[in-house]
Amino acid sequence: MWILAQTKSKREKVAEFNVVNQGFKAFLPTIVTKKFSNSEWKESKEYLFPGYIFINLKGNLDKIGSLAYTTGILKLLVDRLTGNPHIIEQEIIDSISDKKSIIINEIKKGSKINITKGSSVLNGVFLEKRGAKRALILLDILNQPRQVSVNYSDIQPIYY
Repeated sequence: MWILAQTKSKREKVAEFNVVNQGFKAFLPTIVTKKFSNSEWKESKEYLFPGYIFINLKGNLDKIGSLAYTTGILKLLVDRLTGNPHIIEQEIIDSISDKKSIIINEIKKGSKINITKGSSVLNGVFLEKRGAKRALILLDILNQPRQVSVNYSDIQPIYY
């Protein structure tokens, strides 16, 4: 039986450490994203749900009261009418923990993209993935559409 707790701002790791020390199992899912920093794109690890942590109560149901006073935990998410914590099914936790089910920055055929490698920003259209590491894109070079093969890790979808 899993519940959800809100953590104090930027204190997810502290909350996870203290919850585990109390004998609970904690789940803090992370994702890898690209961020532009110091004139280049860098991969960074972020929390999938910033400010929240999943806690498994299996075998520790009698200790649930101590979670409200755990360092790093702001509050447990509870039903306003009954005061009971919201229960999260194991299937939901399993689907989140299965990295294949979390698709971040999915690029589909026809998606507009930016090339993130290099000093200038180039816009194009994604055509297809070629192998595990390459992508075929369409760029407008000198008013002529050209197909170009680039590293898949060097492109980022445009959201607008």
